[in-house]
Amino acid sequence: MSKRKTRFTRLVLTAMAVTLAGAGTLASAAEETDWPMWRYDAARSADTPLELEEDLHLQWVRELPEPKRAWPHQWDDRGKLDFDISYTPVVMGERIFVPSNVTDSVTAYNIEDGAEEWRFYTDGPVRVAPVAWEDKVYFVSDDGHLYCVDAESGEQLWNFQGGPSDERLLGNERIINFWGARGGPVIRDDTVYFAAGFWPLHGVFVYALDAESGDVEWVNDTTSSDYVPLPHGGAYGFGGLSPQGYLAAGEDDLVISG
Repeated sequence: MSKRKTRFTRLVLTAMAVTLAGAGTLASAAEETDWPMWRYDAARSADTPLELEEDLHLQWVRELPEPKRAWPHQWDDRGKLDFDISYTPVVMGERIFVPSNVTDSVTAYNIEDGAEEWRFYTDGPVRVAPVAWEDKVYFVSDDGHLYCVDAESGEQLWNFQGGPSDERLLGNERIINFWGARGGPVIRDDTVYFAAGFWPLHGVFVYALDAESGDVEWVNDTTSSDYVPLPHGGAYGFGGLSPQGYLAAGEDDLVISG
């Protein structure tokens, strides 16, 4: 195997270890060793063509603060609202990009030695994985924005506010935008999709943006405003879509977790 294919990166996150290996890419035609988004591709398939050697060797370690998840553990339904319980890095080229709901940032580390190359701060926790596409990195924040930065330098190229205003409130023990962005971005066919807002009564916004320019291709801002039966013994109210987790994009459909 080549040198690139035998590299193995391990992040030690307080008491929890996450192991990562470079993997293949989707439609962006990046190198075979990339892992450009959560669960590898726009379908979230976790299916990569890369074959690893049986004998892997630790190259470096970075210890990061313990994540501060938004919602407490749900004893009645394990796995519910656990989209941000751990660090969720992605890999493109010579860098690994790590979001943080502790430092409200995304950090780029060199995959050869773990050296920090840059860190980009937002105005709220970054709770879901970024997307690495071509020479850019995209991520959302509880400050309500989708950010696009240069993968090499971390310089902001553009950002897009998902909600109608910059109104703030106390949310999950942090000051966040009223329409915080927790609908994890996904890219397919040069379009980046994300969602902002998670209280249906106050509006939820699902966007398709041109991945290069950030121009709006379409927006769905009505799905959450349906008057529907609620799971409270015959009660009715405005409910529906509450994006918290990762979007998945297929050829004809966009799937939104909530």
